[in-house]
Parts: sequence; C-alpha cells; structure tokens
Amino acid sequence: MRSILRSPALSLILVLAIPAAAIILASSKAVYLPRLSFWLAAVTCLVLGALLVQLALRMGRVLKTVQLDERLVRAHLTILLWGAALIADSLVFVLALAAPWIGLIICAVAAGWIVVWCLPTLRKVRISSSYLVNRSQDAVFTFISDSRNTPRYQPDVESVEMLTSGPVGQGTRFRYRVLLGRTFAVGVEEIVDYEPNRRVTTRVPVQKMPTSPSSPLSRWTAALE
Repeated sequence: MRSILRSPALSLILVLAIPAAAIILASSKAVYLPRLSFWLAAVTCLVLGALLVQLALRMGRVLKTVQLDERLVRAHLTILLWGAALIADSLVFVLALAAPWIGLIICAVAAGWIVVWCLPTLRKVRISSSYLVNRSQDAVFTFISDSRNTPRYQPDVESVEMLTSGPVGQGTRFRYRVLLGRTFAVGVEEIVDYEPNRRVTTRVPVQKMPTSPSSPLSRWTAALE
C-alpha cells in the first residue's frame, strides 16, 4: 500500500474510478444521469487526455535534446499516463451507454494492472551473458573490477571517474557519464560485493519513478570461472 501512495498510481486509479462510479450510480438508479451527461463526460475526457498526451510528446522531444533530468522524466511519464487514463475514461463512458458491464471490466483491468505494476518484484529483469577471454584470471578480474576501463569496451560510456581513494574493493564508488540517445546521464556506481579474482557486484541507486516507487537499484555482477 505504501508503494501505491508514494507514486502517481493512486491518482491514476482515481481517474479510472470516475466512469466506474458514474456507471454504478446510474445502474443503481440512486442518481439520475441522462445519456447526454455520459457523452459530455466522454468528450471532455477525450479532449483533456489528448491535450496531455500531446504535451507529453512535446516534452519527450525536448528531453532528447537536453541532459537527462530524472524529475523531468518522471513528469513526462506521469503526464503521459494521466492522458492515457483520461482517454480510457472516454472509451468507458461511451461503452457504458450500450454495455455498462464492459466499461466496469475495462476500469477494473486497468486499475488492477496499475496496482500489480507497483510491486517491485514484478518489474525485475535479469540478463546474463558469458565470454571466453584468453588471458589470466587475475588480469581479467583486475580489468573488469576497475570501472574506469568501461569506456574501452562500452562505447556508450563516455567517461568514468573514481570517487574514492585507495585500491578497488568493496565500497569503491565511480561516477559514470553515459550517452543516452542524444543526451547524457550521470550516475554513481558502488561496489557492494568484492571477492578478488572471483566475483564483483556493483549497484547504481535510481531515483523514484512513477512506476517504480520503491527506490529501485540496478545491480550488475561479474563472476569469473
């Protein structure tokens, strides 16, 4: 529940609840809602949703030309999701005139998807790969564990700066400057597990995103055999 309250998920669910509440009230006959009110609501939601989507698309074009700012990225994604939710509301209001139960199903499915997507365990992605290097294990580990070598084999990484002093090991931190499309992103990577000539694990804290309200981490592990 805390994850939902800390993200725009709650506001998106409330937006989707608008047509659902109208359908329930109209079906129960507790409040008289003329058919014209559904059409007006559908048009209003469609216009507002289209304007928000258009604004989000313009923001997306601007984001491609400036240095990455996570606050702008969050705002861009949130506006886009609100626009999509309002357009979905418009569809539900129209369907409610012919088949109210279909509109309720659409609202329930959309709201359920938002709640499920707030669970961090369902958003984790694991990618693995292996390479055969014709060098000694010590030489390979020394090269890989020092992130300052990363630009030599990852062209999208422009530069890496070591922020801590002393030899590379657990607690060592590096600052990355990475090319993302036509802009750059800067992040700090920290070694959290270090076993000489065997395994090194790093993580990169990521600021909270609209669909990721639980302070996610990007984790990378290299193991030598």
